[in-house]
Amino acid sequence: MSWLKVSDAFAMHPLLLQVLEFPDADDRLLNEFAGFITRCGTSAAAYETDYIITKGMVQTLAGSFARNEVLCDLALTIGVFTAMKDPKGRIVYKLIEEEDLVHMIEKAERLWRNRRKQDNRNPKLTVPVRKRDGDECRWCGQIVNWNNDRKSGRAGTYDHLNPGQGSATPEEMVVCCKTCNSSRQDDAPSWDKTLRPAPETPYYSKATVTFLAKYNVNVTPSDSLPIEVAGAEPTISLTPVEPATAVETTQVEPTTVEPETPAPVAQAPRATTPQQAQAPETETYEVDLDNLEQSIADAPDWVQAEWHKTESGRTRQISTVTNLDLSGRDGK
Repeated sequence: MSWLKVSDAFAMHPLLLQVLEFPDADDRLLNEFAGFITRCGTSAAAYETDYIITKGMVQTLAGSFARNEVLCDLALTIGVFTAMKDPKGRIVYKLIEEEDLVHMIEKAERLWRNRRKQDNRNPKLTVPVRKRDGDECRWCGQIVNWNNDRKSGRAGTYDHLNPGQGSATPEEMVVCCKTCNSSRQDDAPSWDKTLRPAPETPYYSKATVTFLAKYNVNVTPSDSLPIEVAGAEPTISLTPVEPATAVETTQVEPTTVEPETPAPVAQAPRATTPQQAQAPETETYEVDLDNLEQSIADAPDWVQAEWHKTESGRTRQISTVTNLDLSGRDGK
């Protein structure tokens, strides 16, 4: 599909601004002329006339015979139009090819782009090219990448040696990296690299092996990169390197270390009286309630001491006293 590109610089382009220098120019003429030129460009692109506009088209786009005469004269005077004859001898106008004004894809360029896309998808061309060249760029010798890589400079592409000329053949196409293909374009004059001969032993990646196998062309994946021409780096092996043999070691069973039992902490003995240290665990003294005073008087000293403590600590209730708990006391 053809298209027209109107440059960002179109509105203030020096050619357009010359319109204001004409004696009969008014505040509407510049915009009228800019619209007229844009319509002429879109019409030429739509009908693939390659910038050529017929007089009938100019008349229609100008809007009237009177405006056609004014606008066409302006375009010829400032150089936007060039008058010429077509193959039939008729007077036609060619719109200036200025990328900062308007730019369109010409018919031959559009047809060539379509054909190039078709060739790149045609297995009758791509299979013999890939089998002959492998994955090596025929311009720089780099190994290209076919694994869905379309952005990096090493992306695999096909290059036509004679772009836009005649029918494509496998002999007219080569494997090419994206960097070389973009730089060479359609055989740009600045391109200075020489085509390398087809490799004697092509390098085949797994992607190429799989691609060729779909068309019953069986090749073996390459183990190493091809040797480059003089001055290039030595061959890089792609064979996985075997890991170093592990040194045998004797596995030592882990030793379970029993936690040390902490030594018992010696506790300071409770301060006791000599009597407490030697007293038996429990001893009871029977008190005669009928003769309490005499019974206490006849009791051992430790009974009398305990009795006096009991008596001094609370109200004496002799009627309820039956026994005295003499635990820890030393009897006589």
